Amino acid sequence: GSASFAQNDTFGRFFTAPTKKMATPSVGVDPPIDPHIKKGLYMDLEKQYKQVSESLSRLDFDAIWPGFAPLKFALYNAEKCFFDGQYIEKTDAFCANTSIEYNGEQIAIWMLQEELEIPVLTSKIVHEMFHGFQTKNDWDCWPNEREALYHYQYRPENLSLKLQENELLLTLLDGFEEAPYRELLGLRKLRSQRFPYEFSYESRVEEIEGTANYVEWQTLKQLDAGKAEALAERMGRTITTPTAFFPIRISCYATGALLIHALRQAGDYDFAPFERPLLPALLEAANGVANGGRFFLACPAKKNRPPLALSHRPPPLFWPKAKPSFRRLWKE
Repeated sequence: GSASFAQNDTFGRFFTAPTKKMATPSVGVDPPIDPHIKKGLYMDLEKQYKQVSESLSRLDFDAIWPGFAPLKFALYNAEKCFFDGQYIEKTDAFCANTSIEYNGEQIAIWMLQEELEIPVLTSKIVHEMFHGFQTKNDWDCWPNEREALYHYQYRPENLSLKLQENELLLTLLDGFEEAPYRELLGLRKLRSQRFPYEFSYESRVEEIEGTANYVEWQTLKQLDAGKAEALAERMGRTITTPTAFFPIRISCYATGALLIHALRQAGDYDFAPFERPLLPALLEAANGVANGGRFFLACPAKKNRPPLALSHRPPPLFWPKAKPSFRRLWKE
């Protein structure tokens, strides 16, 4: 589902990884209704649905992602659900913002908790539609969130390297430059070797949520350029804000989207209508060029591709000196 990006620009504050699991309500006991949900109870689902439908009709889905097509969608609140032009019974399947199978077809669902401008709400629903697209096309790159809760290690070295990567991504947001692009690929290669589990988990979140976030961004570009630019700015702040690294998946929504943007600017990203890109394939091409200058990325269990060559060594690692690293933050 969609992420809410942290917007705290303060760098260098003391952070620690979460150590306690969140409590869950007892079986049969409903949690307190969030004030936003109370507000959502009084929103006109049918009116919002029609406005979003009209907005969706103006989109060029193939320009957003080749082969991508709209799915049916539902809007719901704590009591009601509006789907396919009518109110329907709200079942337990309608939970969170995501894509579900309903009556034999994949649909997108969104819980109205607060009033969003129609271009933004439309982009969020398209984000969830893309998760349906991933499911229908058998993307097998879904991260194991339960496992990651216990096995992902918040190592200062890994997070400091990731922060360096993200600063390079920020440099590439406004225009392509060869040197930071090659350094970015080299750092990702280095992290994959030093921290294989953590890198693999991050890459899977980037693959699933980052691509959906990229689709959300491209949707806004068609509907409201100003809001698309604002989203890009939020993503840029998120990836360079340490608080967004806890939990790590929050920043991966943005890094996944911005990686695709950087690859496309470099001319190294080619997605055919039903390609399933896998961002870790970048590792095999770090600082190199393969397959005629393009990266053809696919989930490994579904596609067999020849290995891409590494033509140069990754750039040397230098710990940041002008700004605090996660290593220092951990010791404060």
